[in-house]
Amino acid sequence: MDTSAFTIEKIGSSYQLPKYRLTSRGLEPTGEQARIEFVRGAAKTEGILIETLLHVLISDLQHKQSEVPAEEGQRTLDHLRCALDALQARTYRRSMRGVLGTQRA
Repeated sequence: MDTSAFTIEKIGSSYQLPKYRLTSRGLEPTGEQARIEFVRGAAKTEGILIETLLHVLISDLQHKQSEVPAEEGQRTLDHLRCALDALQARTYRRSMRGVLGTQRA
């Protein structure tokens, strides 16, 4: 099963992700889609932040790791936390330069 499959509605802001169901035969696609929309400054003023999505992923994986620990899960958590740290550092630097919330570099 290709779990990397998703549809780009609008690059950088809107995506459709396939939903799955756990059955007695394993994980199966439902045929339904979940839509994710990200904020993109002036281009897209309403949506979620990547940082928030990373927090959700970390929280979900921490819970799963508490039930079924795995080395790969721990490595994934470490990388997700590293990604979140990098984005938080970027936010801080942009804030210090007075460009946070703008499209300026």
